[in-house]
Amino acid sequence: FREARAAARVEHPAVVRVHDCGRTDRGDPFVAMELLDGESLADHMCRRGRVAAVDAVSILLPVVDGLRAAHEAGIVHRDIKPENIFLAKVAGRMQPKLLDFGIALAEAVAARRTTHGAIMGSPVYMSPEQARGAEVGAASDLWSLSVVLFELVSARLPFEGDNYHAVLRAIIEDECPSLTELGCGDDLLAAIVERGLAKDPARRFASAKDLGTALAEWLIGQGVSEDASHVSLRAGWLGRVSEPPASLAPIVVGSTDRPPARAGC
Repeated sequence: FREARAAARVEHPAVVRVHDCGRTDRGDPFVAMELLDGESLADHMCRRGRVAAVDAVSILLPVVDGLRAAHEAGIVHRDIKPENIFLAKVAGRMQPKLLDFGIALAEAVAARRTTHGAIMGSPVYMSPEQARGAEVGAASDLWSLSVVLFELVSARLPFEGDNYHAVLRAIIEDECPSLTELGCGDDLLAAIVERGLAKDPARRFASAKDLGTALAEWLIGQGVSEDASHVSLRAGWLGRVSEPPASLAPIVVGSTDRPPARAGC
């Protein structure tokens, strides 16, 4: 029910739609969501390997916009990863969608119900503050999305380790390799990803809107006018002036820990 309520608060093409929730005649809880045809971004990466930088940014920009809408609704996803991004086929075009609003708690309630220092989320996509078990906000989602972008264009993760704890230590302490050093993208894209992966949340982009605007401007500089879902970059990003409302109490969202490695690729 928390997942349904969280997702239902976000009406956006890049966020999975929730049609209904309740209990069956036997008392079992259910959530009815839209039926999607396509594949997860994780499967897409396993099948294709490294993705060209222009294609990667084009695919992720709708997700950034969906995340913007979620943040404006007071929701922090807290478990963004390729498995939770679905590349749906809608009317002959691709529509990336953000999935799995698995745990939605008001921040004050979460503080009472969860153990202090508990770690939620998938290790390799965690932000440093999340890896330390500290409170997380919208900046943590921007970090995770930047990790996904890094992985898409380079076919490797920015922070790795032999086990769960080694991954967390690398996220907290190690410097991220530059995309240009890996031969991916250009200096401007590398700078955007580097800012998204700043250890200090205050040094990251101020909002998903700011991250999306930077990526849209980079794509336009590459001669691209639309994202993967055929939304105009100029109309969708450069013409947007809305700001997130400050009155909404944030909700944190996430799922249980997953193994750091993606097996079977």
